[in-house]
Amino acid sequence: MIKDIGKISGKVLVFGGPYSNYHAVTELQRIAENMNLRPDQVICTGDTVAYCAQPQETVHTIREWGIHVIAGNVEIQLFTRGNVCGCNVGYGTLCDILSRHWYTYARNAMTSDNLEWMGALPGFLKFEIGDRKILIVHGGFDEIAEHIYHSTPWERKQDQLEKAGADIIIGGHCGLPFMDHHGDRAWLNGGVLGMPANDGTPRVWYLTIEVEESGLRCTLHPMEYDFEKTAEKMEEVKLPKQYIQNIRTGIWPDMSQLPELEQKMQGKPLSFESIHIK
Repeated sequence: MIKDIGKISGKVLVFGGPYSNYHAVTELQRIAENMNLRPDQVICTGDTVAYCAQPQETVHTIREWGIHVIAGNVEIQLFTRGNVCGCNVGYGTLCDILSRHWYTYARNAMTSDNLEWMGALPGFLKFEIGDRKILIVHGGFDEIAEHIYHSTPWERKQDQLEKAGADIIIGGHCGLPFMDHHGDRAWLNGGVLGMPANDGTPRVWYLTIEVEESGLRCTLHPMEYDFEKTAEKMEEVKLPKQYIQNIRTGIWPDMSQLPELEQKMQGKPLSFESIHIK
């Protein structure tokens, strides 16, 4: 289901993968409120629940905040009582093995009310800002758990943009922030809020879009938060130590799903210049 929310005035903030990281979510909420953003100016690309220790608190905060949220693969799997997270990683990889632990923990923590909320989330969100047509997806337009990276060929992205009838697609899922634009079309990813971006820092990421005289300015922002509280909570409930270490070090325990270019970026702190889309 594609939910059309019409034209948005003012700045838009987009973030992905809260991943049960309550402390990161509350810090971003504070930042958004300091920007004077209304809840309807904030969008989450799904996977509200995943690796971290506070799924109920995270979902409750996001629901109370009143922002726009689309369904990620985790919401769909939880709502349909699936046995796996549906993250589309290779069977038998470390990520696959570890996911069985956190997914079982998250599934056992969910209330029926939150599961019903997840089941009612749209799969896509579309809106206009300036004169640009934006589509929010989780992974890809064709496949919810598709991993689309900066190194993914533009031809693949352009094909999905054309199928979607969008000028810009903003995705999540892959865990890495990037901005890829060709002329007046773009594929953007704000990264995820719940885990670092494999760059050797504990920072997480979000994206803002704002209207300028001759187009849109898109900016990726790093965010610092009290990651130690998140790690300690994960230790309390005995979640996988590899992901606890990831929270602290910013290094992913498994890169088997990453393309070669993104693998080579491990441990290199990310930085981005804003881009202008006419």
